Amino acid sequence: MAGNYEEDKWTTKIENLFQAGRLTSHQCIVYNKDSNSKTNHERCGCQRPIRHHSFDGDISEEKPNPKDWNVKDHAKKLQRLIYHSNPSRKFLRCSCESKDDIATLYELMRYTCDIPKLIISIYGGRMHFTLSEDIEKEFMDSLAEIAITPGTWIITSGLNNGVARLVGEGISQFQALTDTKQSTTLLGISWWGKITRKTRRMVLDLQRENLIINNNPINTETLFSFDNKNSHTFEKNHTHFLLLDDGKYRSQYLNNENDQSSTIARNRQLNAHEDVQQQEIQIMNQKDLCTLTKQQQVAFAKATKYPTEMQRSDFVNYACEIDDSYAVTIIVEGGINTCLAVLSEIQVQRPVIFIQGSGKIADVLAGLMDLTAKNKYTPARVPEQDEIEHNLRRFPMRARTEKEHKRLIDQIKEIMHPSVRRYLNVFRNNSELNMKQTIFHAIFKAHFAQIDLLITNLKHDTSERSNKESQKLSLLELAIKWNCFEQATDLLAEMEYMEKELLAKLFKQAVDENRPAFVDYFLRINYDPRRTLDLLKAKRASISNRAEASIPLECDNLCDSETLASKDIIPEFQNQLQLGERGLDFIFELYEKPFNSSKRELHFIQPQSGDELDIQYSEWIGSFMWPVFNDVSSSLTMPVNELCSTFIQHIKYICCCEWNFINRNRNKTKNGFSTLKKMIQQSPILTVPQIIEIKIRDGTLAEELTQAMLRDLLYWSIFTDRIDMAKVFILHIRTRICAALSCAAILRNRVSKTVTSDKHHLYKQQAQDFENYAIDCINTCYSKNERKACELLIREQPLFGKITCMQVAISSESKLFINTDCFSQVLKRICSQLSNAGVNYYTRYRNSSVDTWQTYVERVKDFHQCPMIKMCYHFIGYIWLLLVFSYMVLFKLVPPTDLGREYHWTEIYTIVTISTMLIEYIRRNMFYYITYMREGQQRSLILRLLSSILKSIPYNLFFIGMGLWYGSRRIPSLFTTAKIILALDLELWYLWSLKFITVIKILSPKVFMVRNMLRDLMGFLYVVLICIAAYGVVSRTMIKQGKMEFTARSLFADIFHAPYWLLYADADDEKKTIDDLTSRNNATNLDAESVATHMLLAFHMILFNILLLNLLIAAFATTISKVETNSRYFYHYQVYTMTQEYFEKPIIPVPPFILICYIGSIIRYIYYKLKQCCKKQDDIKKYKYYVTGIFKMIPVDSEFTERCTAFEHAATYDYARRFVENKKGKRPT
Repeated sequence: MAGNYEEDKWTTKIENLFQAGRLTSHQCIVYNKDSNSKTNHERCGCQRPIRHHSFDGDISEEKPNPKDWNVKDHAKKLQRLIYHSNPSRKFLRCSCESKDDIATLYELMRYTCDIPKLIISIYGGRMHFTLSEDIEKEFMDSLAEIAITPGTWIITSGLNNGVARLVGEGISQFQALTDTKQSTTLLGISWWGKITRKTRRMVLDLQRENLIINNNPINTETLFSFDNKNSHTFEKNHTHFLLLDDGKYRSQYLNNENDQSSTIARNRQLNAHEDVQQQEIQIMNQKDLCTLTKQQQVAFAKATKYPTEMQRSDFVNYACEIDDSYAVTIIVEGGINTCLAVLSEIQVQRPVIFIQGSGKIADVLAGLMDLTAKNKYTPARVPEQDEIEHNLRRFPMRARTEKEHKRLIDQIKEIMHPSVRRYLNVFRNNSELNMKQTIFHAIFKAHFAQIDLLITNLKHDTSERSNKESQKLSLLELAIKWNCFEQATDLLAEMEYMEKELLAKLFKQAVDENRPAFVDYFLRINYDPRRTLDLLKAKRASISNRAEASIPLECDNLCDSETLASKDIIPEFQNQLQLGERGLDFIFELYEKPFNSSKRELHFIQPQSGDELDIQYSEWIGSFMWPVFNDVSSSLTMPVNELCSTFIQHIKYICCCEWNFINRNRNKTKNGFSTLKKMIQQSPILTVPQIIEIKIRDGTLAEELTQAMLRDLLYWSIFTDRIDMAKVFILHIRTRICAALSCAAILRNRVSKTVTSDKHHLYKQQAQDFENYAIDCINTCYSKNERKACELLIREQPLFGKITCMQVAISSESKLFINTDCFSQVLKRICSQLSNAGVNYYTRYRNSSVDTWQTYVERVKDFHQCPMIKMCYHFIGYIWLLLVFSYMVLFKLVPPTDLGREYHWTEIYTIVTISTMLIEYIRRNMFYYITYMREGQQRSLILRLLSSILKSIPYNLFFIGMGLWYGSRRIPSLFTTAKIILALDLELWYLWSLKFITVIKILSPKVFMVRNMLRDLMGFLYVVLICIAAYGVVSRTMIKQGKMEFTARSLFADIFHAPYWLLYADADDEKKTIDDLTSRNNATNLDAESVATHMLLAFHMILFNILLLNLLIAAFATTISKVETNSRYFYHYQVYTMTQEYFEKPIIPVPPFILICYIGSIIRYIYYKLKQCCKKQDDIKKYKYYVTGIFKMIPVDSEFTERCTAFEHAATYDYARRFVENKKGKRPT
């Protein structure tokens, strides 16, 4: 449908312009189709062979020579245009003799294509033209990448030779490799007389087909095809062709340079410029080309325009004049006449780029530029004649006459004039700038040259200055599209004080098109990304003269005032919350594009609310992450919660309906902002808490909300594979260590879910890069301040959902980060303290100079609260439990004979202790769920369920065994079952005691070896089971067929039991069984079966004792090697897990005495609840933290968080900046 629509636009526009008389085409009338010539090579004044004329009217009596032939007197307008259109390419044959014709053609192109922002005109490289492999690849790839950029037009000759063919093939290959369907505008402007006769006949036949089959569909692709081997047909990858026709035939200039008639015609063409050459030189010597008057520019244009390319140059000039487009001319190879093209481009202040290494005139001019360039000793100069001649002799490019040679040297001198050097550029394949950057650098250099002229000539012309500002914005948009930041730095500095609406437009473009350098620049100049949507909306409203309003922009600077009035606090607070809401809308808008893309590989649903983002973050980072958009616990909405607390204090002034309204809507909003706005509007007596008021006055609140916005942008960039963009956002997030670890966690999770091997390797490498980033940052902090660096790992991060760096590292198995010295130091330092703020591993009395009894009490308390001491107490209690349980099973587990017997104390102690341990197990799981301390859990729900089932087996077996034991008093047969179950349960409790030695550095790796080898053993057992079943079934078929009972006991004993012992090389019983069965029956067939069974036994003995045994040993050796390699990681992981477990346990962790702590906690909770009416809400919160004992540093006030954040930001900023600016992505040193 799109192709048909484009075709209709092209056809409709041409018909309209033709009916208006603005499009014409000519035909020579000197001869007609019936004219005869004396020879086959006899030509008309239009240079077409006489026998090739197609005119069918009366011929002209005048027979002009080529010099006297002109369109006005010797040609006639065609009654119908020749044009065609299909989805892939379009062409038009028309005349182009005046500026009006140029305007008409541009109007046609502009109507069917995007408005051009950049026009690249490529000259040279015709006929037999080749480039070196490296230059050709760079040239084709760069131009193809540029061509798919919207608003870019590339203009060539459109013929199937030279640089036009190279450009077309490059774009075609790029689209095929990248599967890109973006439309391009590749325009070929050439003379109708230059294409081959066969091509012209094909075009005419196609036109006749359109006339004959008017409304019926035809196969235009078959008709509109070209001979790829013919160099003067159309290049098949060009999208548009403008075939200019003035009635002349020009092919002989190219096809037959050795022909005498073509030589004469060429000399006449060159001599036509002889009379204006002196005028051209006088103008050049008079002043700078760029400072000529209008009359002088016209005179110079007449002097330098050359007939074969003047229409293309005029076409580009007109486009730049109408739409303020930028244009660049690229010279590839080129011949003698190319110098005229360069002079014409310089005259209109258009940058020119020479491709060095392409040959001929391009290399000549590039070499002369290097030779005569400005250096610290001499300024730029005009090359001497001998220098020019020396460079000309390097290439097979010779002038036909001495006059032509002199003219060429004069033209080169004019091009090399120092006053126009700013428009000349050279692309070198081994330079720092690639082709795309070279083009943009040329545009910028020409732009600043024009600015200098503007300051010189139009100092007080405000309208011209406004036009230049618009061009600057257009140039910046183009720079972002091409990702040319280095070339745009000067222009960005000039537009430092641009309007916020324009800045928002550029920022959104940079984010959408993945331009990290530009995004970094905008964030460094303190652009607030939360305002993007509203600034763009305000810009559109101002353009359409509509008074739309969203966030009151006049409140933007309220926080900047040092004396902010109290009455302005609420509006500014509301303004900040609205900004946060609009920033979240911007995040949702960014997520739409990757989900609408056909090539997306995302493994999550498109988020459309804050709750869905919370679910997404929790799924990909870890379930230990608190919701960041939920009303109850959100770093983004913490000020909302504080304000709600104040609102509750005024509840007696608010009617019941308002309170019910708040309860109904509290959990229905996407992030709490909408509820708060309605609360503010309905409660005029509402006051803002002092801490929020302070944050509003000093701008801290705006900074916190902006950081939250950057966090969401960071996660968006990771989810959409914009890794370089993510590094920029991490640079501007103050808590970089946690940000980098979160990115690594997301990428490692994506590794487990991707199904392609290349993505698997890519995500794994990217995750490792972010982990290295975090490692370098924490090592930098650790080298500057050990204590503060340790605090950074254990402190709660409100910005990232109250997680800690240690939680993220443990959950994502960041082995290298866990092995850092700082991580190890944290585990050593957490030895004693639990305060209202959570973990505090530096004693409170360390600065005390006098020892008092309170100090000793504190020390005793801290000693018993140390996780290691708690674990020692628990270990002692556990060993005592095993001894008591063993005594009970060995000596007191007897068949009950008397229903009224006394219970032994070992039974009571064991039951109470294990029941207490079960209560503690349930409490700990509930505590982890409520406090989100779930980093040690499995990510998969199935694995979590299996883990819970396995951990509950000892408790289930114990209570089942004790129930059967007591039930055996009435049913004695249950006693045996009870004894077996209790014995197995005791075995599990013994094995469970191994967890205490995992914190011993020497033994911890050994336990992990055993655990990992069990995994290998499970897989090995499946292979063994198959081999045992194979031997058991086959051997019993041959020696015991019909002698076995079909019972489970019989099948297990005969098929599995006896062959199992073959694993231990015990084959004597099996051999004896086979011999006994054979000796009882002397039948011949049994002898054969006995031999076959012996052979089968020998084979399985080899299989069991040699192959499988060595396979198991090799698997165990590999596992042991892996564990030894990561022994430090396993040790730190286990120490962290044990420390976390015992840190949150009560001061007496030994069951059953732990019940005393539970009773005490309940009493204290009731006591504080009773005092709640006279205590402030803040006091209750502090008590809650003290009772739960969360394994993280939870600050009482915001000062601690601000100090830690400031230290991390200052310590890691230099590294983060070097990491972003490193183009190759290597870790900075």
